[in-house]
Amino acid sequence: MKKIPQFAQNGLTSHQIKLIAMVFMTIDHIGAYGFEISCINDNYSLFRILGRIGAPLFLYMLTESIRYTHSKFTLILRLYIGAVRVGRK
Repeated sequence: MKKIPQFAQNGLTSHQIKLIAMVFMTIDHIGAYGFEISCINDNYSLFRILGRIGAPLFLYMLTESIRYTHSKFTLILRLYIGAVRVGRK
């Protein structure tokens, strides 16, 4: 009998979902800030629409991490600290 790969049995892993979300988020940012490049400017709406898929994927992963964590307070605190660090640029 042929063995089925692990990812085919259980779907995508959280890491794979995050990578897919990062690709879509990058497409969104290219569409938003690459308006000086003619091929991107011509397909502005397509880049932005495709890029909007990233946010729901990240939010899904956030809710899954909150659901399965042992300490919700610690997780939310770590996310808050990370957001404050990024905001201080």
